[in-house]
Amino acid sequence: MKKMETVKKEKYLPKVKNILTLPYTGYSCINPKSSYIFYTTAQFNLLENSIKSNCFVYDIEKDQSFKLVQSGSPSNLRWLDDNTIALIREDSLSKKRQIFIYEDKFGEGSRITDHSNSVQRFEVFGNGFIFLSTKEDKDKKFGTYKHVEEEIGNSALYYVDIEISKSIEENKHLYFPEETKKFPNAVLEITKLFNENFLIESFCVSPKFDSIFLTCRKKKEIHFSQEKVFYRIKLNADQVLQKLNNLKQENEKLETYSFIGEVTKIELPLAANIKCVSPDGKKLLIAFKERDSRELTQSDLWILDLANNENSLEDKNLKNSLFCLTNKFDQEPLRTQWTNTGIYVSYYNESSCELAKFNEEGIYEVLDLEGLSIERSFDVNVDGNISFSGQSAKFLEDIFLRKNTKNGPKIINVAKINAKYSNWDFGIVESIRWKSRDGTEIEGILHKPSNFDPQKKYPLLIHPHGGPHSISELSLASSLHRHTNPFKSLCNKGILVLQPNYRGSLGKGQWFKELLIDNIGVGDLWDIETGIDYLVKQGYIDESKIGSMGWSQGGFISAFVAMHSDKFTAVSVGAGVSSWRNYYIGSDMRDSMPLSGTPYSSKRMELYEKTAPISGIKKAKTPMLIQHGEKDQRTPVVNANELFRALKEKGVHTEFFVYPNYGHEISNARDCYAVLMQNYRWFCHYLLGEELELEKYEF
Repeated sequence: MKKMETVKKEKYLPKVKNILTLPYTGYSCINPKSSYIFYTTAQFNLLENSIKSNCFVYDIEKDQSFKLVQSGSPSNLRWLDDNTIALIREDSLSKKRQIFIYEDKFGEGSRITDHSNSVQRFEVFGNGFIFLSTKEDKDKKFGTYKHVEEEIGNSALYYVDIEISKSIEENKHLYFPEETKKFPNAVLEITKLFNENFLIESFCVSPKFDSIFLTCRKKKEIHFSQEKVFYRIKLNADQVLQKLNNLKQENEKLETYSFIGEVTKIELPLAANIKCVSPDGKKLLIAFKERDSRELTQSDLWILDLANNENSLEDKNLKNSLFCLTNKFDQEPLRTQWTNTGIYVSYYNESSCELAKFNEEGIYEVLDLEGLSIERSFDVNVDGNISFSGQSAKFLEDIFLRKNTKNGPKIINVAKINAKYSNWDFGIVESIRWKSRDGTEIEGILHKPSNFDPQKKYPLLIHPHGGPHSISELSLASSLHRHTNPFKSLCNKGILVLQPNYRGSLGKGQWFKELLIDNIGVGDLWDIETGIDYLVKQGYIDESKIGSMGWSQGGFISAFVAMHSDKFTAVSVGAGVSSWRNYYIGSDMRDSMPLSGTPYSSKRMELYEKTAPISGIKKAKTPMLIQHGEKDQRTPVVNANELFRALKEKGVHTEFFVYPNYGHEISNARDCYAVLMQNYRWFCHYLLGEELELEKYEF
């Protein structure tokens, strides 16, 4: 009998829109008994021009997920007990984001808040929630304007009682509108304790449900984010709400709100941030940059013992009572969680996001995640079991569980997203290293097509990440870049893609970030040109076909290399800086520049010019695609205008697309697709020789 030949089925090469519409993970949380994980995913929807979110509950014992019936982009997930979930989502009627509760993990959920403005965040507190929103603007301006650098925040903090709110919601159909005044108060505004307005950046609550800790700033502009003030509010929310309802029944007027609680100002350093409270409610975890508050300076984590400093919280020397938890940990702490099993901190170690567990003395261990890098979030329950969003060079981002067993920790795939795309070809992803011009070792992520042949010559596309204090991850197809740069689709067309983690990136400690000081652009070019040289020496790069594309800081770098190097065939600049003078006068984060002084200082003008893309205009010849949001406050659109006009004047081929309804990021599905396809067509033309049809899309 003739043997049957095994035919190897070729994998599907995804198109640009396929990559854009891949699901990406949101947040996950694990219930106290480690029986369920609640998680979210989202996808761009081209048909409806939206982002569609989904909620799932994973049954750990049965190893299966079921979908929670809901809508409205869920966030801020919390388990109230082993079977009850709370979250924020958009209310279908008011279109405002409100708190909903799902009992027994099913149904449409019960709306707990009906606030006039959207709920931004909440935490469980006693018999209800503390939630953050904004106040009604009672002092209307006589015109439509913004008082630059003088706009005061209007945040408000509230407490809502779950049972009172549910009772009102269930019975209000029995009453006429005028009778609703008789309803008991379900909501208490806590910030009535203050006589001034401010913006609440963050808040955290004591697990003992007796205190709230606020990180605030007076002015709205992000430029003032380092000028903070901190408070502790002690209160018994349920008692206060009961008192208010008693006064309401007796028709008594309230003369003062001081009875709500006790406010104490905490004299922490101005640029600090209160991260979380210890499980016993006696200590605070604080992020703080001890050396200075510059953007490139790493934060450390510090512990403040509240019990030992009860009488000195308002002392100007309180800083001396802080204990540095991360003194021997030279990385930027990202997300934190303090449980009875330890203090968990995520951080980048080069291109992978790891998770460490600290004790209160600063001793830590790096947890084994079996090669997975944390993507967005993690959650630890009372037993030390961890749910997290993870990815790697072989896995798309997915939801995982790190479960403690008798035989040690075990990683379980929860959402099983990768299984759905096992027949898709995502190419080869690997980490490479090379020496920059000044001897600094640079790491980068190299993407190759799956049929890569080292004997062939390939075009090369550089894809620098944004930031600069960010990272390109060792990931099969990170969602951080998928909506603006079609690097995966170009790789599948036969273009190698290098994502350099240039100087200033996270993951290598403070010294690496400081290499950008007064050397931005110039140092980036060293790192990129030497990366190109390294790959050329491997023998598989076509030196006549090299491009660069990026967004934000990646856009700046692409503009800089195009105007200061002769290695590039074409570049794409998304939301990039043209000159630091433009950035300084127009950006809402002007102090984020790693440059000394200001562009108006006579001693610094030469530095500001040397490190700006536009300074290379005299020898510029590289074709440039420019994309920018018209309402961008981070990198004002005048930067794009300057690049466009200057290159046009020189006769260099340049194309400019403005997106009218956007700021620094493009978010709607079809507009993201337009950005992607413009980039795709641009590099297919300049690196592969295809016809240039920037507004032709896939069918």
